[in-house]
Amino acid sequence: MGQFSTLLLSLLMLGRVAQPAVLDSLTQEVQNSPTVAQQIDALFSLTEAQLRRAPLSEALTSARQAVRLSREADDRERLGEACVWVGEVYYRLSQHDSVAFYLDESKRWPAQATTQVRRMLVEGRLANVTGRQQEAAHRFAQALARAATLSDVGLLSLAYLEQGLFLTERGQLDAARSTLALHDSLLAETDDPYGQTANLYLHGVYWVNSSQYDSATTVLTQTVRQAEKFAYTRLKADALNRLAQLYRHRGEYDQSLTLLMQSLQIYEGLQESSGVANAYLNIGSVYSYTQRYASAINHFQQAYAAFQAMQDVKGQARVLNNLGVAFDYQGLPDSALAYYERALVFKEQAGDRIGAANTRFNIGAIYLEQKSDYGKAARYLEDAHQIFLQEGSPYDRVYSFQALGRLRFFQQRFADALAWQHRAWRLAEEIGAKRQIWKMHDQLAATYKAQQRFDSAYWHMEQVANWTDTLLREENSEQVAELETRYRTQQKDDSLQLSRQKVTLLAAEAEAREATLSWQRWLSGLALAVALLLGALLALLVQAWRRQQQHEAELAQTNRSLQESNQELARQKSRIENLMREQSHRLKNHLSAVAGLLTLQSHTLVDPSARQALQESHARVEAIVLVQQMLYGKDLTHLPVDVYLTELVHHILRTYGLSEQVARLVVMPTRLPADQVLSVGLIVNELVTNAAKHAFSEVRDPALEVGLQPESAAQLRLWVRDNGPGFVPEGTEPASFGLRLVQLQTQQLEGQSRWTNGQGTCFTLEFPQYG
Repeated sequence: MGQFSTLLLSLLMLGRVAQPAVLDSLTQEVQNSPTVAQQIDALFSLTEAQLRRAPLSEALTSARQAVRLSREADDRERLGEACVWVGEVYYRLSQHDSVAFYLDESKRWPAQATTQVRRMLVEGRLANVTGRQQEAAHRFAQALARAATLSDVGLLSLAYLEQGLFLTERGQLDAARSTLALHDSLLAETDDPYGQTANLYLHGVYWVNSSQYDSATTVLTQTVRQAEKFAYTRLKADALNRLAQLYRHRGEYDQSLTLLMQSLQIYEGLQESSGVANAYLNIGSVYSYTQRYASAINHFQQAYAAFQAMQDVKGQARVLNNLGVAFDYQGLPDSALAYYERALVFKEQAGDRIGAANTRFNIGAIYLEQKSDYGKAARYLEDAHQIFLQEGSPYDRVYSFQALGRLRFFQQRFADALAWQHRAWRLAEEIGAKRQIWKMHDQLAATYKAQQRFDSAYWHMEQVANWTDTLLREENSEQVAELETRYRTQQKDDSLQLSRQKVTLLAAEAEAREATLSWQRWLSGLALAVALLLGALLALLVQAWRRQQQHEAELAQTNRSLQESNQELARQKSRIENLMREQSHRLKNHLSAVAGLLTLQSHTLVDPSARQALQESHARVEAIVLVQQMLYGKDLTHLPVDVYLTELVHHILRTYGLSEQVARLVVMPTRLPADQVLSVGLIVNELVTNAAKHAFSEVRDPALEVGLQPESAAQLRLWVRDNGPGFVPEGTEPASFGLRLVQLQTQQLEGQSRWTNGQGTCFTLEFPQYG
């Protein structure tokens, strides 16, 4: 990690440069052109330079001025070219209707070959962003073929760049590599700074899509430096945005956020709507990865609004997919599925096959891991797998093989599971995906154990241990390297600050000496009495000034001490919260293991009552696991009781083969202390389980109502009502563990409960609400 931190520091130390002289020179050329034709040509050059360096409003002004002058001069060829330039500016502004209008307008006038090529390139971009990929491919190929017959090397370079970027983003890497090679040969014979800088950026994007992340980081860093040198501001922002995604991929989230904030500032200054939207989207992704979900969702919403304003369907789909990921990470599968399904509709409308495959994979993973619906999981995962095989990256295929192996494992088709898992393992080895290698050894060990092939299982378990040690060592080394880099940077900053303070002190001392000498020269001509009086007055002033300086120094020292104390307290709080999250996560894993053991044990029992007792114990443990799972978030003490009860009731109903529609939940959206939520969850678990087992077996249309509402300012009322034949708790066996557990949790909540029978059974509990 050390070398990448150094690269980041070097990027941040690149200062802002003033607007390049080329813009001033071209502006002067426009103003001093002797003829209207020369003035229009100068406006074309100025528009091109402004598209690379200046706010889009300035480029639009220049392009529109070219249109006006061409109309006034009745210069039809230049009028057609001016319309293409206006269309290109509107493309950057993401105003697609205006783009189409000006491109159609340009076709009304005779056009030179260079104008035709530029129009094809803008048409290709417009088709690509609006989901018409086949038309875009045709336009880019047509523009490249036409440009190759002309003598305009700069235009040919631009056609290669557009074609190469389109092929790379589409995952057609072999064709993209050929285009890159041809472009490299062209640039070797020319001195085109913009073409060379844009070519560096294209190579970086190619390496990203080829999963060669070290090469991509190096090349994109060079792109930023080159763009900074020649003041290609827009290209610099694009490269910063790509670099930030690489740092996020490496888990260096602070560095990623720094670069994304820098690119967002540039895009906003350039009025680049699509750049702003993508920056918001990527910032939200970083916050999601670091479990700052409120900030993530806020930035996703800003990105969605921006994409929606641009009518960018692909962008909206990407935001919806990321919202699904955020809710998935929070353990809210129903909310995640809702966003994933909306994203899938948008992606299929836009013709984004890879994006749709990724969303299908995410949906399949939820049905596999959280819903245990293996039929739906298989359908989504297999659809995604077919696309990944044709167009996906090696990482996509590793994840796909791994998920299909896990699906076959859950279906107890162990031979098929081994085949998929070995494919995932081999490919992970080929591309050096260390965490996936570790994960595949773990899954292979579980599969071999299930087949009772204990020698193979033991060997893979040893590999898991070895890879665990390796990954921990690498993570520790990366953390040490990052700390060393920060320490050296801080040393340099401290040294520079000290030097500045010394210069300031010397200047102040020199000024003080000069002031003293001046006073002495002036006082020398005065009488002794006046001199003594002024000397005494000066002494008093100096003494007061020194006291003031001493007071300010003490105050500054106190402020620094307070700031350091606050920072240390914040660090201690963060460490404690991280430890609590980790403890909660481990407890959840242990409880899940206990639940799994109870399930396994129940399958071995013959006695139905014993098996039922274990199954009921398994359900109680699951209720506790859900609490621990939801505690693995930002708030470690309070939980959203409405979300918890919804997930719990739906889980119980699915367990007993009942539809989620059976339940009607009337739960206020509020957060309660975790211990109160746990007690409420255990009570609801017992009552809903009893209803599913006993009450609903005797009714045709089962109905269940679970409610939690405020009874007063400090009192809550919980009720669970079913439409079964009725239930009298006094008539049950006194040794019933379920009823004793309900009574115990009622006492734990310091509440009062009652049972009523009418059209079914209703349990009501009133208990105090604590903060």
